[in-house]
Amino acid sequence: MKTVSNIIDLGGVWQANLDGEKFAVQIPGAVESATQRKDFGGFFTLRKTFSLKKRFKFYLLRCKAVSYFCEITLNGKSVGSHEGMWEEFSFDATRFLVDGENELVFRIAKPGYYDSDPYPLRKVLSGFVPDVCCTFGGIWDDITLEGYDEALLTSCYADNCSLKLELEIKKEGVYYLEGKIKGLREIRGKWELKKGLREVVVPLNSGRMEKWSPENPKRYEISFKIKGAKDRIEGKTFWARREICCKDNALLLNGEPIYCRG
Repeated sequence: MKTVSNIIDLGGVWQANLDGEKFAVQIPGAVESATQRKDFGGFFTLRKTFSLKKRFKFYLLRCKAVSYFCEITLNGKSVGSHEGMWEEFSFDATRFLVDGENELVFRIAKPGYYDSDPYPLRKVLSGFVPDVCCTFGGIWDDITLEGYDEALLTSCYADNCSLKLELEIKKEGVYYLEGKIKGLREIRGKWELKKGLREVVVPLNSGRMEKWSPENPKRYEISFKIKGAKDRIEGKTFWARREICCKDNALLLNGEPIYCRG
């Protein structure tokens, strides 16, 4: 388990229980990587104990991806549930945490091959994976516990012309952003934000950028810091620019015809 500033990485070795078979599994990762059993569709559990010295007023449990359905308990109390294997989700974990040892448990069901399974793969959004290999289950992307006092970055992404940030504000006030687009220029922002979930937008000038294409998959790293009266949030994302349109029954990428297969 690694700790960076206000973020605790909950990855590492977890304990799995699959129909009474108990074994260790590395997270992020699929539970199938640690057992000979592959063709199952029922529930299994993943369990992690970690030590915490509470330094912040609020804590967010953030999961980048879990396959497929999960119920989460922390110290024996229900935190929430989530269905879907591709998207990120999070829960407020503040009231469930204690100083000292904490126990986090995920009860998970992956897409199954039979109609009798809780989540048959042809009835859920499992993608093309089952057509090339077995379905997989588990916490297969990063899982973190994030502490904060005034504000927390809940999401960030860049489109063709702007950087969009979503912030959970616990203390209203003035917040400043300082950052840079690697190899291009610096970016700045300033907002007066009230309590609640707020979105802020930083304009990005794309005039000097190279356009992304399969032959030249150019992307730019954006790193930034957001400062309030106390909290200091650090973030990073990537930015790529391309133009897609349809003209005369042809699909154009950056003004040139492109042919899709598959």
